Amino acid sequence: MTVKILVVDDILEEVKDIIEKLRELGYNVMFTQNGDSTVKLLKKEHFSAVILDFLFPGLTGKEIILLIKHDKGLKEIPVFFFVGHNSVPSKLKKEFNLLGAEGVWEKPRETQKLIMEIKKIVPLKGEKHDKC
Repeated sequence: MTVKILVVDDILEEVKDIIEKLRELGYNVMFTQNGDSTVKLLKKEHFSAVILDFLFPGLTGKEIILLIKHDKGLKEIPVFFFVGHNSVPSKLKKEFNLLGAEGVWEKPRETQKLIMEIKKIVPLKGEKHDKC
């Protein structure tokens, strides 16, 4: 099965680097720019992980993770928040973790850290899965 990751951000330029790096590693990456198209894709496709920004048109990142974690067919999908520097206060970061997010990383500064975490939690076929 293909390891497919959905990246959601309203500004492609802000996530272009992580999309390219994930594709170079062998991940199949899809991109959407708003909450409505994200919901449609989540219902239509199977994703191994979702990378969300916090704010974009339509539903917010918080609303999308709530939708994912409360849907029987989606709740096991790991969700990673990739947000602009200082765009999310620490209180909200804690809330994202309580909602089931794998964590919150700052773009573009923590791109490599996020990729390392994705590789651990969502390994490509044939790679060791390090999550306990």
